[in-house]
Amino acid sequence: MSEKFDDVDQLKMWLIKSGIHPATVERFAKDLFENFYNADSSFTEGFRDNELEQIGLPAAAVKQFQRAFPGAGDVRKKREAVVGTIERDKKRQELSKYGVDSFHSPLDTRLPVVFEKERAEPFLAPKNWLSNSAKKVLEQANLEETNNPRVSPIALIRCSRGGKTRSMIELAKEVRSQDSSHGIVYMSFNTDTSLSEKRPIDPTGELCVRIAFAALKSRKHPSDMAGFLKFSGVTRVDKEWVIDWLGNHKCILFIDELNMLQDCIGEDTAVFLKQHFLLPAGRGIVFSSHVASLNHELAEYMSSPSDRKIVTIPLPIIPSLYEARENFDMPDLAVQDALFLGLLPGLIVERKRCRGPTQRRMNAVTTYLGTIRFQMDVHRLLKTLITGDVEGVDTSLQELMDADLKDDGQTMILRWIPFHMEYVIQQIAFNCPYVDDHMRKCLSGVTDLFRQLTGLKWQSGDSWEALFLIVLIVRCLTKSFDSKVVPLGALTSGDTHVDYNRPLNANVDFFQENDPLAFVGGIPLRSWAPAGTPAISIYYPGHARFEDYDIILAFWDSDGKRLLYGYQLKEGSTIPKAFPNNEHFHQSYLIRGAAKERNSSVRLWQSVSDSQLDDFFGVSAVRWSAKHWRKIQQTVGISTS
Repeated sequence: MSEKFDDVDQLKMWLIKSGIHPATVERFAKDLFENFYNADSSFTEGFRDNELEQIGLPAAAVKQFQRAFPGAGDVRKKREAVVGTIERDKKRQELSKYGVDSFHSPLDTRLPVVFEKERAEPFLAPKNWLSNSAKKVLEQANLEETNNPRVSPIALIRCSRGGKTRSMIELAKEVRSQDSSHGIVYMSFNTDTSLSEKRPIDPTGELCVRIAFAALKSRKHPSDMAGFLKFSGVTRVDKEWVIDWLGNHKCILFIDELNMLQDCIGEDTAVFLKQHFLLPAGRGIVFSSHVASLNHELAEYMSSPSDRKIVTIPLPIIPSLYEARENFDMPDLAVQDALFLGLLPGLIVERKRCRGPTQRRMNAVTTYLGTIRFQMDVHRLLKTLITGDVEGVDTSLQELMDADLKDDGQTMILRWIPFHMEYVIQQIAFNCPYVDDHMRKCLSGVTDLFRQLTGLKWQSGDSWEALFLIVLIVRCLTKSFDSKVVPLGALTSGDTHVDYNRPLNANVDFFQENDPLAFVGGIPLRSWAPAGTPAISIYYPGHARFEDYDIILAFWDSDGKRLLYGYQLKEGSTIPKAFPNNEHFHQSYLIRGAAKERNSSVRLWQSVSDSQLDDFFGVSAVRWSAKHWRKIQQTVGISTS
């Protein structure tokens, strides 16, 4: 970059022309000019990414700045590389002070243990989860690399506080119990051996120093923070040392929270892992992560010369309510609380210990809100409740979700956890300026409905209605119509406006009206949306307690013509006493928690089948449905182990 700037105003004009937002330029140009600009070198010695962040420049603007000044920082980086080499040589001398006998061999390196200040809870997982998962790890470790099959790393992915670390530790011990010929090296970027800076300059070195610390004989215990800080502070461990230490040993490397390197992991680190912990016979890699997108990035770096997949092992949920109550000493654990926490052992234990949401969750949602530019961005996120599509979830929010596999056992999906989804939807409704008033009303309604789930018994009719409504609203907002429960796909085109519990004519009291026909009469006959635009309004007159309908969906086509769809919900298999009002309603549906195998007509109601209902709920909410409530309830007093 050869541009020269005589004053800050010239710099401002250049930054704006380069695509950086004027408001960002106005706020940060002075700092950039005074602290990082040199008239002779034109930024070439003036900055590093983390320094730009330190003055408050947003991450997106940092990237724009880098594009505006290609090559900026090269001279400084070269100078730092020379200085860094001198410093590394000093640390290498420190490492030489440790004799050969200072480190365990890979085979003798100590297994990880659960180390908590509070009493460690029993590990809880479905029967055979540990043994089957260990077999998959060993299968990959013992697999000989060919074009087909390729050796694959193993990934365990779940939200923060979801139980990844505990599962990793138990899995490492189970692998050793099944095959003692492999060395087990467990290292972590979490808690006591966490990174000292967000984007380390040498990610491969960060891996190597933790590998060496795991093998260090003088290490007091796995959570020896003081020992690690002392060791890593004066000792540089390079990959040559690790390669020499590995020798010809069979070894499986367990890396907890590899996602901490996501922003800086590159070809050098990935190739080092591939060549020395993946391809050699008897070697393997198991890593945990908060985010599913790391799988794709790591696979891209490791793929050459052909595709290499990452094998994902879904992490365990509690096998039964009874076992969670017994093992976690939570006799009052309710079905609704377990389901609201996604049946995740880690989150249930956090609730037991009265630990509230973490700052990390708030930061993740704040970061996501900063990425929204259009209402369709929110639509894309909401649709993942149905599809589980990884690409539809911003990386910042992936750490609030649970990774799983489709029925094919290959394709990864993300499942929402009600505890986290409620908070995300609430923050979008309150703080996102890009959603219109109608959508904000819908999202506020979804937030209230989530709270209703935890405030009521999950087997009650009100909870069943609330869950169905959450999915119905999301499907309408995202135009995810189906042919059985929300058959509006053929009737809509282009934009479709959606609202919740409005409009309603002034002569009808939403909370007091007990006559369903009077209530229906209050729903406008003509569309409330702009001319030529379809519209949907979903009404939940919960206080009215209509015998005929629990939920009413009004649809206006592009010509403004109104059609009514009614839903009666039964959490069990009960048949309604009343017949549907086919004079006023275009379709009337019976939604039963204990749905039959086939759809049918019951007293003129269209009864939705079990499989149709599962499809309606989608990959996440199907786990919160009445069918699942009964499954969890039936396990009370029954152990699956």
